[in-house]
Amino acid sequence: MILDMHTMVGHFPFRKTPYATAGELARHLRQNGIGRAVTYSLHAVFYRNVQDGNEELAQELSKDASASCVLIPACVVNPAYPGWREDFRRCVDNMGFRMLVMFPAYHGYALDDPEALALLDLAGQNGVPVHLPFGLEDIRQRHPLDAARNLSVDEVCRALAINKHTDILLSNGPMVDFAERLEPLQAQRPGRLFYDFSKLDPLNSSFDTLLQLAGPERVVFASASPLHYIAPQTFKLHLVKEEQTCRLLSWENGKALLGLTAEEG
Repeated sequence: MILDMHTMVGHFPFRKTPYATAGELARHLRQNGIGRAVTYSLHAVFYRNVQDGNEELAQELSKDASASCVLIPACVVNPAYPGWREDFRRCVDNMGFRMLVMFPAYHGYALDDPEALALLDLAGQNGVPVHLPFGLEDIRQRHPLDAARNLSVDEVCRALAINKHTDILLSNGPMVDFAERLEPLQAQRPGRLFYDFSKLDPLNSSFDTLLQLAGPERVVFASASPLHYIAPQTFKLHLVKEEQTCRLLSWENGKALLGLTAEEG
């Protein structure tokens, strides 16, 4: 069984998106061996008011029981937008969202800006893990109107040096480079820091290097489907020789990060 920590529902503005509805995505994930998956609204990334996308996702899952059995909703919150505290509270308290996703590059702020740090702190106080995708697509192939930068390791370093208690997931980027910079800092944080392996090549040393830097207890499966393919990520799991490590990467670490109960996971 695999728990996918990074999937999306909705349309991407810059190219056609397959499996754009919750039902379509859930079926696609099941067909690729994914038992459960954390998902957020792509519309929330690009709408002026991100909360409209969160509301759409909640409504869609409420109408599709089969999809809601697979998909675990995550909310996108923009701390540069007025009312973000109310958005967070509604998503977490009223709609049952289990993770917060932040997009500094798309929403025009730095992760160590005061409001962003306040959002990180609020998430930590409420036991909500924060997902920080490095980007959505390779910057070399982006549409001219797409975001012109990725999440930087420097801003993550500055933010984590201040915010020590919130659990963080970093995904879809050069995780070895991030881990080399962040692991000395992480040693001083009670909050947990997790990495995905989606951009690592299992046929060279980068995959093993990340496991050595972070330990197998803090690496998770995250496909970024449907913008990216699932199969390369499941292939990497097949190359993991130790059964316990494979179980940690495919399910147990994500379950621990989300705080899923035995019934939920």
